[in-house]
Amino acid sequence: MTSLASDLGNGKFDGANLVAGFEDLNPANTYWTKQYNLYAKVDTEETRFLNFERWWNGYYLMASDEIHFIVDNLFIGNNLEKGGFIAGLVRIVLALAIADRSMDHTELAAAEETVLNYQPSKRIKRADYIELVREQSRILQTDPDQAIATLPKLIKTSKDRQRAMAAAQKIVFADRVRNSKEEAVWARIRKTLKLKSEVK
Repeated sequence: MTSLASDLGNGKFDGANLVAGFEDLNPANTYWTKQYNLYAKVDTEETRFLNFERWWNGYYLMASDEIHFIVDNLFIGNNLEKGGFIAGLVRIVLALAIADRSMDHTELAAAEETVLNYQPSKRIKRADYIELVREQSRILQTDPDQAIATLPKLIKTSKDRQRAMAAAQKIVFADRVRNSKEEAVWARIRKTLKLKSEVK
């Protein structure tokens, strides 16, 4: 179906079809529950309702490769929760880099060296690392909230979570400069991983 929809769009997939598909899964919610909740809580629900609807209906045209990636890796492959420690570390570093809107050559080299030399992953090849970075980047672009929310399934133990955050801190904050967006993402990741104290 994904290929057919992309072919009909001459290599483009209209994100409105994706939203419509989700809406069609639960028509009672679409046509009744959302509106009922809005009017039942008319004094408090307006802002939340409008913010969500603007976000939900802010769909995009996607290239055929993009929608195939989403379907294959998120809906079928469920790669949000696969990959273990290394995928989790790469996702953390990329989430912070996206918040910073930049990652210089030194930070990229440090990230690569850290991942390739991480003890359990001695067998990771550079080509596999590059593919992992691409995959985690697409996951973060597709659904950043869910990408962060699923980190505990990638990095399971408290010890590994501390090590991942320490490695990410060395890479991303090597310049000793943190902006407010980086701080917010950093705090959110620590909270998601249930790490109370600041990583040293």
